[in-house]
Amino acid sequence: MRRWATAVAGGVPGRFWAVAFVMYVLVYWFTHENLKMWFGDSLYYTSMTMMSAGHPYADAIDLTGAYFNDPNIWRLDRGYSNPGFYDLIKPRVVYVWLSTPFVWLMGPSGMYVVPAICGLITIVLLLRFFARFCSPTLATALVVLLMTTNQFWFYSTGIYTETLCVLFIAVLLYQLPFRGPVARSNLVGIAAVIVLLTFTRQMTVVPVAMVLGGWLWSAIRHRRIRTDWFAPALTALGIGLAAQVTMMVIAPFNALRQFTINTGYAGNPRGALLNLPNLAWETLGAEIWSYRVNVAGLLLWAAALAAGFFLWRSEAAGVYFGGLLSSFAFNLLNGTMTAQRYLYPIVPACLLMIALAVHRMGQTRTPEPDPAPPADSGDRQLVEAAA
Repeated sequence: MRRWATAVAGGVPGRFWAVAFVMYVLVYWFTHENLKMWFGDSLYYTSMTMMSAGHPYADAIDLTGAYFNDPNIWRLDRGYSNPGFYDLIKPRVVYVWLSTPFVWLMGPSGMYVVPAICGLITIVLLLRFFARFCSPTLATALVVLLMTTNQFWFYSTGIYTETLCVLFIAVLLYQLPFRGPVARSNLVGIAAVIVLLTFTRQMTVVPVAMVLGGWLWSAIRHRRIRTDWFAPALTALGIGLAAQVTMMVIAPFNALRQFTINTGYAGNPRGALLNLPNLAWETLGAEIWSYRVNVAGLLLWAAALAAGFFLWRSEAAGVYFGGLLSSFAFNLLNGTMTAQRYLYPIVPACLLMIALAVHRMGQTRTPEPDPAPPADSGDRQLVEAAA
């Protein structure tokens, strides 16, 4: 057990893990005691999981309505029978499949287990990752900052798919060649993340854009195409296309139709496209305005944006901007304001930019008591990625 705990800690002293764990427990307790941790889509995820656990269609809907005390639960039937809507929900099977054994054992309350576990694993991964190249103090401060944002409260502890998306993006960061050439196992990891994100929340474009962004920055920086990022970029592009096509065959959701309806241009795609600049401006304003009661979240996103421009030459900036622009485009395609639901999953990349920027400004130190890594080691290369 001691050896296992040491491996999980990854060289981070126990006191920092204690701070992160206590913060997580407090956040979880506060949100679930004081806030409603589900909304409309959560009812679909729950009833889908109930069916996956063996309940007949009608029983799954009735049991979901009884659990959430929803007297109008059979409105879900209209959604299930409407391909224009259900094809949007149907491919989101990862959360459903992972939650099935817990729902089988605990009933609908089992839907809270996977998000809680994913939120905790995300904190563990990010703390270990950031502590590789900056002080444990800064690494802990970053994950605490994340846990003080409204988005973490809701999406990483409630019945939502976003918590899985954030975890998968954190895993993606581990697979990228910040520290030099990657192994085949890393390429498999990139492929797995893209497939999982596709069938968690149709987010194929975001991880692909993040990897391609890193490659583009690397190609420009080194003035050659075949950099360490080339193989990951090819993998991301190929798997992304395959996953997207597969998903569209399984659930042929008409995203353009949904976009035109949500933006008030039903049957007029040209008008919707011409209105895109105005929609982008309104969406940006609405998303920023949503942070008026979320100072920590505003600080996180503002600091990440500043860090992205400060380190604009680094491959990490390419990853960050690839994720930022693609997730914002994904948000626009939805056609409605979502209070960061489409942007939130890239928050690990935001925190990475902040960590690298602070290190670049000389406000971090090499973690003690580990000696300084050799000049050609991975950790040294990761630090120099900000140069």
